[in-house]
Amino acid sequence: MGSEAVQSLIVGQGLAGSALAWALHWRGEAVVIMDDGRKNSASRVSAGLMTPVTGKRAVKSPEFEADWKVAVEFYRRVERETGEKLLKIGGMIRLFEDDEAREEYQSRSDLKGVEKWEGTLQPGAEAKKGLKIAPAGRLDVKRYLESTRRYFEERGQYQEGTYEGPETGDSIQGDVHRTVVGRTFRWVICCQGADQSRQVAGIPDNPSSGEIIRGRIEGFDIPEVVHKSIWIAPNEDGSQTVGATYNWASPTTDITEQGREELQSKVRELIGRRMDVVEQVAGIRPTMKDYEPAIGRLNEGKNVYIFNGLGSKGSLKAPSLAFKLVKLLLDGKEPEKRINVKRLVQRKENTQGRKPLTELAQDIVRGVLRTGDLAIDGTVGNGFDTVFLSQQVGDTGTVIGFDIQAQAIEATRRRLEANGRGNVELKHENHEFIGRLPRRSEVTAAMFNLGYLPHGDHTVVTQPKSTASAMKAVVER
Repeated sequence: MGSEAVQSLIVGQGLAGSALAWALHWRGEAVVIMDDGRKNSASRVSAGLMTPVTGKRAVKSPEFEADWKVAVEFYRRVERETGEKLLKIGGMIRLFEDDEAREEYQSRSDLKGVEKWEGTLQPGAEAKKGLKIAPAGRLDVKRYLESTRRYFEERGQYQEGTYEGPETGDSIQGDVHRTVVGRTFRWVICCQGADQSRQVAGIPDNPSSGEIIRGRIEGFDIPEVVHKSIWIAPNEDGSQTVGATYNWASPTTDITEQGREELQSKVRELIGRRMDVVEQVAGIRPTMKDYEPAIGRLNEGKNVYIFNGLGSKGSLKAPSLAFKLVKLLLDGKEPEKRINVKRLVQRKENTQGRKPLTELAQDIVRGVLRTGDLAIDGTVGNGFDTVFLSQQVGDTGTVIGFDIQAQAIEATRRRLEANGRGNVELKHENHEFIGRLPRRSEVTAAMFNLGYLPHGDHTVVTQPKSTASAMKAVVER
């Protein structure tokens, strides 16, 4: 490839960067991948799970069917290009405490391809109740990344090194081209995951570190990935991989004894046996503040783009998001607002120089709530205030959250799960029902964040009369 070629520079060869490289390559674009070769990036320690439900509450992944179809076609094509076997398709088993919990989940779920499952996880052990859910799959992430690197490296389109960021180390020729490492590029696409923040200022993120362990559980031979408080995934060599922990307070790529013991303890609780651990790894999940991906142009005239925020669903979502970013790059079609990085840039610009009202409200509530208190979130929305209240009252306190939109309840369930909060009762009801709650204790604080739910149904809203009634009920408790 000559130095005169106009190319795309992809910075970072994790799940995002690799998917984008293939998507551009298949459109006939010349690309160069630059990667620093770190072994503990989130992608390189990912288990590659692609499942329709996630978390302790088994919440359905939004847009799963569409993402799944694109991902399967994508990885099968990569397999043909590289000659490697990368994707294994099968079902997953979701365990429940009893028949009642299983029936309750089935009654509120719109999942297809679900059948009851009952079996033992150990010879002679007590039978477990569950659901077998299909489709589901597992990407061999390590092999996928290695074969992708090798494919582009053989064509002179891969370079190991560190990119110094969009504002340094480049000379801009006109307003659309950049010169980096002696090559001229039409655009630079930053795909560095949680490491992005030090190079792209102003993009809010909410990373969490996670640890997984690999080893052997004697007598465990379930061929599907098993989910409950943890997931257990079978490996080709007869071992199992178990995950994952969440650390939002101080994300790190260091493995910890606490993380290992947490997973070991949950294995013992679920299986009744200890796991003989042979490997432990950690990585930082790249998650945005609103838990949505972020793709698009970072700034006008400089042609720097971003592909980030895949969280723990990179194997599933990277292909479809890569194709959407390619449509922006080559066809000028902007991605929808929900995943467009512009939503984050605009939010920052709109709050420049002043503290958001939500933070001011939280400052006031923080001054009165104590551990063990009862708090109410009258409109949970996307769950930010719900998580805040849950953290303030601690594990011995309780939060009761209301919302009339099912989408809000599910979004809040996901956010609580992601933050490891279990002291919240969610009610899919109008907050006017606050007055009917049993008087088990005094309400210390209540929050009402009124307004439209982003991407929600604007025809389903609370009314001033019901809100006034709810506030009165709180005051009188």
